[in-house]
Amino acid sequence: MQTTTPMVNGDPNRAAGLLVSVQNESELQVALRAGVRWIDVKDPSRGALGRPEIDVAKGIRRAMMAENVTEIHFSIALGELNETPLDELIRYVGSFVDGTVFKVALSNCCHRTDWRELVTALSKGIGTSKRLILVHYADSSQAVAPSWREVLQTAVEIGSEYLLIDTWGKNGRSLLDFYTAEALQSMTTDANSAGLSVAIAGSIPMVELRKLARVGADWVGVRGAVCEGPFRTGSICETKVRSALAELGTNL
Repeated sequence: MQTTTPMVNGDPNRAAGLLVSVQNESELQVALRAGVRWIDVKDPSRGALGRPEIDVAKGIRRAMMAENVTEIHFSIALGELNETPLDELIRYVGSFVDGTVFKVALSNCCHRTDWRELVTALSKGIGTSKRLILVHYADSSQAVAPSWREVLQTAVEIGSEYLLIDTWGKNGRSLLDFYTAEALQSMTTDANSAGLSVAIAGSIPMVELRKLARVGADWVGVRGAVCEGPFRTGSICETKVRSALAELGTNL
């Protein structure tokens, strides 16, 4: 089993790859059959970056390794940094020693003066900052989360290779309700200039995928747009996953 690090895109004329968040082994198989090249694991019932139960995440990882797929990116959501004790997060990530990448979000961190120190400690607990993705919430004021500049600066300071732009409130508003495509392109350029790869997500509807594929981000993440029903907690649909890939035009 080989996992790889996404390369910095930096080219708005190059389409992004598709990241799909799965919640169980059945959804993993659906995503792999469709040709998805970044598998993310989360529990959508627990919020934007819902951390899955450890046994669920381990089961998905084992199933993925059993497929003997190569060059598939793999990440797990850790939830909100402010909501879980640091030692609990470090024990969780310690169960994955095979290069798994972890995403952590920062809602309500503006209430804390030590959130940067917590991020640094978590990256050290993981073993390398290259396996840690910081999340900037586009609706940061509602999430009481750090600004884009603060998250970007912190990611650079700890030596991360990744950044995710997402939305905190799963209430019908999408990423484009907070940032225009032009703003996202500018943000991606700034991150790329600092040596960071960028993924964008946040209740993105299928009809907007083609537009967002061209803002220069390396990856576009989806969940609700490829679910069978109207809710992001439903099961993902292979036909919709294939449609999302087609909308993006390519997959890294």
